[in-house]
Amino acid sequence: MTALGCLCLHGSLASAATKPKRTKPPLVAEASREANARAQQTKQQARRQRSQHSNAHDAVRVPNAGSPSVHSRSPTYPISVTGWSATLDRPRFDDRRRRGPTSAPVRPWTSVLSPGLKFRFELYFSGNPTGTVEASVASLIPATGRESARGLGDTVELRAYASTSGVLGMFATVEDEMSSFVDARSGASVFATNIVRRSGLMTPYKLRVTKTSFEGRGFARVVDQKDERRRQVATRLPERTLDPLSLIAWVRSLRLNPDERAVAHTLDIRTLLRVDIVSRGRTPPSTLPSLATALGIEKGDLELLEGTMTRVNRFGEPVKGKEPYTFRAWVSADSRRIPVIMETNIWVGTLRLILAGYDPPRESAGVSVDPSER
Repeated sequence: MTALGCLCLHGSLASAATKPKRTKPPLVAEASREANARAQQTKQQARRQRSQHSNAHDAVRVPNAGSPSVHSRSPTYPISVTGWSATLDRPRFDDRRRRGPTSAPVRPWTSVLSPGLKFRFELYFSGNPTGTVEASVASLIPATGRESARGLGDTVELRAYASTSGVLGMFATVEDEMSSFVDARSGASVFATNIVRRSGLMTPYKLRVTKTSFEGRGFARVVDQKDERRRQVATRLPERTLDPLSLIAWVRSLRLNPDERAVAHTLDIRTLLRVDIVSRGRTPPSTLPSLATALGIEKGDLELLEGTMTRVNRFGEPVKGKEPYTFRAWVSADSRRIPVIMETNIWVGTLRLILAGYDPPRESAGVSVDPSER
């Protein structure tokens, strides 16, 4: 009885101590309902956007809703659109969206791309032998009927291979394979692949495969995979954007007067760089490789090209906190445009490439050259 009375008394006290539920104020409840409604609306919009993207293999893509690039046009440029298209080409309202800087397309430079051409370089890091680099013009690939129907022309395949050894190989062994496909008429980048294999002590990853598709009009898609981690990025670029391999070929094609400048952009994986080049005329290097002498190149036959590579955004603004890279290249002034010495300064030292092998192009093969390039 005593125990049962204690339990009953305890239960009555517990019931008496129970506090009533607190209700939300009307303003808080209304704000909560509005937040839930907005979240539900956002989910529905995301589902509608996903449903607009087709998975069919017909190369059809949904247009990007971002601000398009601006294309420079001379006053004498013929008007190729009429009717409603002409009205859209010249809108009557003030468009205040922020766009990238105007830039002309890449000037044709394919005269230096002759199939069979091959260069071999010895790589030095801070004066020590570090590895070898090979670069070549592999072949001219004619466009098929399907590619011609899509407006694509003939392409030229460029290849490069680099491997480390010596002092740097004690810490890490790096093998880099690059391939690039450029338009045979204009030299514009079409597709590029970069495969990096690492082994040794300092290896943040073992395999990295980067595929870049330049879809024209300042737009590129990058698929970057490190080991098992894969990332895909779609980005807008200036029209004068080349992949790193074709950029080197573009530098070879430059024929500038002393103190004349040239500007281009390159996409290094996902980093956009503005490349500014100035010619210093015929300035000889301190030493001349023996192979250059064997090829009939004297010190007075070399043209010095100096440049900087600055990290920028798509609006041309330098990225804060990033120092620009500098580089120099001595190129023969004759029609062969042989790069004899190339060097660049990076944050850990100086990389230097010295010509060690040269294979001339095949005379039977050629690349179509635009008449404006001659």
